[in-house]
Amino acid sequence: MRNPTILMLAGLLILVAPTRTDAQDEDTPAPVVPKQVVSTDPLWLRYGWLNGEYERKIGRAWTSGVSGSYSAFNTPTFSYVNLMLRYYPHRAALTGFYVGATASGNTTANRPIRVEAGYELGYAWLLGPKRNISLNLRGARPYGVPGPALLFPRGNIGVFSVGFAF
Repeated sequence: MRNPTILMLAGLLILVAPTRTDAQDEDTPAPVVPKQVVSTDPLWLRYGWLNGEYERKIGRAWTSGVSGSYSAFNTPTFSYVNLMLRYYPHRAALTGFYVGATASGNTTANRPIRVEAGYELGYAWLLGPKRNISLNLRGARPYGVPGPALLFPRGNIGVFSVGFAF
């Protein structure tokens, strides 16, 4: 036979005993959620292309940005500016799969400015303990430009970029 007094005391002890309520150790900082990324394509730098990209969160699933490139080493000189809007379907902007719309302008020394619109598909990673290293792999396609359906590299950034998220 059980003694109800002992059971009540045991139950009371369980309720008032000190317990750990947080899920992380005290010395583990909370993860930083970056709101913007600055990146470049290091592979194109070897060939004399100066390029960069800036992307900023504008919602849980949306980012906007601008990118550009310049090459004075090629003949003729080439410059490119691109505006973009990206959608991350899993609602974690700056990381994971995305689809995007682009509008760009480019020019060479012997040709006036040409305006293009297009789309892109890509995947972005945020790496490191602070999730501040960005890797991005993408394919883009300007409308009306002949070439492969998806792997046409944009003149402004190419298909791979490395950056810093903050």
